[in-house]
Amino acid sequence: MAGWMLPTQISDTACKRLKLPHDKRKACREGDKEALLAHEDMLDALETDLDQGHVDEIFANSEGEFEAADKRFGEGRDANHKGDECSLAGVILTVVLFFAGLSPVFKARCAGPS
Repeated sequence: MAGWMLPTQISDTACKRLKLPHDKRKACREGDKEALLAHEDMLDALETDLDQGHVDEIFANSEGEFEAADKRFGEGRDANHKGDECSLAGVILTVVLFFAGLSPVFKARCAGPS
């Protein structure tokens, strides 16, 4: 099971750092059930540590993605603020129209009976 799982399920970066044979990885990914890793290859991979260099390589593109996400979040925050302003304007307009519609009733009552 591990002879199939290692070459098919781990990232290309981890495969390269663990020094797993590229030809077996490619064959396993293409569905060749006979192209399993040798026991020695798995033991060598077990002995290899994925150090900080591996982590740095995996997350190399993250800084740009974080900046893009922050920019997009800022755009969303601005759009939300504009939506809140429009909602407030709608509430104020509703209240003004309510009192504008109510004012003729009070005006007629204050004028007295006709």
